[in-house]
Amino acid sequence: MLNELFQGIINTSLAVSAIILLVMLLLPLLHKFYRARVNCLIWAIIAIRLLIPVLPENPPAIAIPLDREMEFFWQQEENIGEIPQMNQEHPVQTVRTERSVQFKSKLDEISPFTLLAAVWLAGTVLFFLHGMESYVRTRKRLLRWSVTIQDKQVCGILEECKKELGIRRNIALYQCSVLNTPILMGFFSPRILLPDVALTEKQIRCILLHELTHYRRRDLWMKLLVMTAGSVHWFNPLVWLMGKKAEEDIETACDAAVLHKSSGAERREYGAVILFFIQANHHTHIPLTTNFFENRHQIVRRFEKIMETKKKHNGTLCMALVLAAAIGSMTLVGFVDVQAANAKPAAVPENGVTVVSKDAAKTRQEQEELYRKDKKAYEAQQEDFQKRVLAVYDSSSADLQAVQMVWPAPGYYNIRMPYGFRYDGTDFHVGIDIADFLENDPDSQEIFGKDVVAAQDGTVVHVQTEYTPGRGYGLCVILDHGDHLSTLYGQLSKITVEEGDAVKAGQKIGEIGSTGFSTGPHLHFEVREAGQAVDPGAYLLPDDAE
Repeated sequence: MLNELFQGIINTSLAVSAIILLVMLLLPLLHKFYRARVNCLIWAIIAIRLLIPVLPENPPAIAIPLDREMEFFWQQEENIGEIPQMNQEHPVQTVRTERSVQFKSKLDEISPFTLLAAVWLAGTVLFFLHGMESYVRTRKRLLRWSVTIQDKQVCGILEECKKELGIRRNIALYQCSVLNTPILMGFFSPRILLPDVALTEKQIRCILLHELTHYRRRDLWMKLLVMTAGSVHWFNPLVWLMGKKAEEDIETACDAAVLHKSSGAERREYGAVILFFIQANHHTHIPLTTNFFENRHQIVRRFEKIMETKKKHNGTLCMALVLAAAIGSMTLVGFVDVQAANAKPAAVPENGVTVVSKDAAKTRQEQEELYRKDKKAYEAQQEDFQKRVLAVYDSSSADLQAVQMVWPAPGYYNIRMPYGFRYDGTDFHVGIDIADFLENDPDSQEIFGKDVVAAQDGTVVHVQTEYTPGRGYGLCVILDHGDHLSTLYGQLSKITVEEGDAVKAGQKIGEIGSTGFSTGPHLHFEVREAGQAVDPGAYLLPDDAE
């Protein structure tokens, strides 16, 4: 669930970032031709959209792949129910208890994408809690040094301003000795805090109209919405920049609402009051309040807007376009699927290239579909694979010219584990395990150290010479054969090639072993088309093999 949520957040952040960037570029025009409230509504639409992650229902068009080495090691042999055997002659083998095997398999299930999702969640919680903790702590400190204003004249001005703005709710009025700027705070119990300075009736009226307008416009809730969006998308710098622009536009829109139909003299008086408190404010920004905290650029722009009397448009069409873009982005959030790219390669085409599999090369999806529809037919297919291998390779009359690939473990044709489901159907084996063909001794060590050869001409693109016992492919080699076709040779005891080497079909590239997550000496062999594991039988057996 966490992975899906994080996927939705990433998709949403990418899609909405385009809208944010476009709005940022158009801000000068928006400020010039539209009312300041339009910008606030646009930011509100974008913030709400950021909080609605939508996962794509269909497969994405683009996938972001992991690096080659990490991608290869997602497919691991997970023989949880089996315990490796002790063998003194071959120190590369390991002995583990069943508990340790299960514990390591659980660790192996944790993908890098899951770790990133956990980091994102932790960051979201920390950023949000930090903002709320700062607000609560500051609120307690300010109220500790505040007293209720009892002056009838000031209270009378407050009631007049409330009546003028159509506000009926009781709003407490305090005087705070540690403030040097008026603020509005409180979502459910709103309070206006005035600094402990001498103020004229006109100054008090300007202040109260400003703070009450913030309350009527529900600007504190708007700030909470923007802060929440910033916390969820803390990794996106465009969202943080949006938050700053939204704060500016909230103050500008409040000024415009207060000064609606005001004369030039009233605007100058209002501006003088604002300037007085901005100059006196040396405190840092108090989150989720309306304190004056602005830089020089913001102050200049704010005063330009205060003195501006030009009539502007309502911006209905502009907001409709932004809303349409926000809704439309919900259908585009699946264009990049990071989680799919970090999932096991069996479901992810390499480099975003879709290649149609060979007619006989069954993919994992095809095997899963057969397993669900007809389990008996699936089991019969698995049992028949061994017979078909023997019919081709353990027969002097077999026509090996019809086989596309050379058998990678010459002389050994026992399939310990075929391609497909194993155990109870919850684990999918993406290759074939080739071991000794000794029916009465399944744990035979005879195959250990035998040659492993290249199945087809190709280039060595990956060599794993270090490994963790009990995990992954152990020592392994990967060959690229061109046309998005590759093969993997795992659980080796020795590697005789290096990355970049060109090899021929049948050339030795290593020796069979029991490294990595292995229950005994064998060769784990995979065939991949465009990074997707397919049934090796389609390449190791002729099309007419019975």
